[in-house]
This record gives sequence, structure tokens and C-alpha cells, in this order.
Amino acid sequence: MGRIQRPLDPAAVRQADDEIYARHANDPRPNALFDAQGNRRPLDPVDPSQAALRAEWCALYEAALAGAEPPSDGPGAGTVPAEPDPPPTNRPVDGPVEPCPNAHWLDVTLRIAPEPRARPAWWPVERRPGYASEHVSTSAPAQSPLRQLDGDGHVRWDGIPAGAYDVVFWKFYHEVDVLLAREIGA
Repeated sequence: MGRIQRPLDPAAVRQADDEIYARHANDPRPNALFDAQGNRRPLDPVDPSQAALRAEWCALYEAALAGAEPPSDGPGAGTVPAEPDPPPTNRPVDGPVEPCPNAHWLDVTLRIAPEPRARPAWWPVERRPGYASEHVSTSAPAQSPLRQLDGDGHVRWDGIPAGAYDVVFWKFYHEVDVLLAREIGA
């Protein structure tokens, strides 16, 4: 059975409606077609639990359009077939967004290098474990290209495309330049 074409034929719709409600008139109530008082309920166009009823209604509508007798009332008529299991590739509706498999990350840690030789006398001696709160920027197209290092001298950008990016510790280099210029007298 193909998709039903619009516009729908009102006479065929009435005939399919009357037939499906008649077939399920004795089903326990409340149910998808009747409320507790026996009033008709319209089928929900998207409720997965009513898929079999919608398929049954479509077959009745097609039969009404063709002028044929509705499918027989033989064994199994009026019963709703069991809902098939969804394919394993279906994802829940509440989580339609997935991370991009091509997204990458940029992980940077700035550490104090061991000193290979004694520093000049003018070099400020400051012993610190790392470069905490140091400003860093990147050319990566991230949500926030400008960040600060954490207490361990670390920063990470997630969800960026693969590629080569510049990482600049601009405040650190600026301070070094200022100290050097002051000592050299430039």
C-alpha cells in the first residue's frame, strides 16, 4: 500500500471511519478509539502505539476509494497486530542531536621548562608551579578563542574541526618583551 494522496475523499473517509470504529466497538475501554463513556476518539497521526490502527484505517480508506468491500472480517479482523520493534538505528526523540564524528579537540599545557643554565642577574626569579591564569588564544574556530589557563597551566578547546591552528600566550610574551626592553634599554 502506497501513501494516501491528498485531498482525501470525504465519503471514503466517512466510510473508513465508520468501519474502523465498528470493528473496535467491543474493545476494552478506554482505548485509542473510544473513551471510557464510548465516545469516539480520533486517531493520533504520530503516536507510535497507534501505527497498526492507522495502517488498518488506510487499508479501509483505500478499499472505500476503490469501491471494494473492506478487508474481510475473518480471523484476526478487528484485532490490532502487535507493534513491530523499531529498527536498531532509531534514536530516541529526546536526543536528536549527536556530536559530529569529525569534531576534534585542542589540548594545551604550558609548563615551566627546566633551566639548562643559570639565568642572567636581571631575569626575575619567580618560582611558581606553572603558568596558572595565563592568557592564551587560538586561531581555531571555537566558541571562545580567548581563554585562561587553569591552575595546572592547562586549557582545552573541544568540538573544533581538524586542522592546524596557532596558539599564542600573548600576555606571557608581552611581559617578557617588556622585561627585556627594560633591561636592554630599548
